[in-house]
Amino acid sequence: MNSSNTSAQASLGVVNVLVHGLFFMRLSAGQTFMELVAPKLTEGPSNPHLFLGGVRGDLRSLNGTVDWREIGLIGDPASPVAAGQMPSNLNRSVLQFSLSKTKLDGWNSAYEGGKIWLKWPKRISSLRCDYFDRAFLYLGGQKSIGDEIKGRCRGGDVNAKTGIVTCLEYQYDTGIGVNIPNWSPGLNLHCCFEPMIKHSISDVNEDLGQAAFLFQTHANFDLRMRDEAGAVITNPGENCSGSASGIKPGDDLSLGEGLNLNASQQVIFNINPANCPNFFVGP
Repeated sequence: MNSSNTSAQASLGVVNVLVHGLFFMRLSAGQTFMELVAPKLTEGPSNPHLFLGGVRGDLRSLNGTVDWREIGLIGDPASPVAAGQMPSNLNRSVLQFSLSKTKLDGWNSAYEGGKIWLKWPKRISSLRCDYFDRAFLYLGGQKSIGDEIKGRCRGGDVNAKTGIVTCLEYQYDTGIGVNIPNWSPGLNLHCCFEPMIKHSISDVNEDLGQAAFLFQTHANFDLRMRDEAGAVITNPGENCSGSASGIKPGDDLSLGEGLNLNASQQVIFNINPANCPNFFVGP
């Protein structure tokens, strides 16, 4: 039996990869797979960003480049994306901007702090949504990045929403499963680059300033958040339009809210420390 027939006859289940914290998502250089890039940050020891991955309740420390392309996730082939455009399967609720439109002039790999490789997903959607105008309060400089994001995610829709957690949607062969420690059917996977305790807005802006060095023309990454953003609380479970199937209660928690605890242990002791956004960056 050839592989195409095997794939056609396989019983398929739903599994999602949920992205928490300060990641920059992109197509690989050959436009074939997904990359999640965490910036290199210089931080104090008391409340640093943690680079973790795995299943809820068993998130493990990650280092360097982590290759999850052959763990059993079934996505779709990536379609070519032209400069200034976005993938057709990217929901507008995901914060997004274009390298060429914002004149960032490409990537600087020397400032990558960690990276996860994944097959290209079937769809890129959002969890834990809030109204764009309420949650995405930006300021500063030329505002080229903030305005680009607003144009793509909000446009003229005053009711547009944006998500805190990005959801990469996949399937898996139920006869094989997903090769991640302690994964079982019904569990999703999580990728985290966020602190345990909520950062102040000045800390968030410092993180964004350091993340700017991921780009060749780093001065053009001028995104900074307004002080009022620190008071915005988006509750877990807030629905997004067209949310993925297979999401479990608590999948949209942040680390500080108990994402890495078992369901029976969860106590939300630090409301919404998920104030480091993640972005899809198009060519």
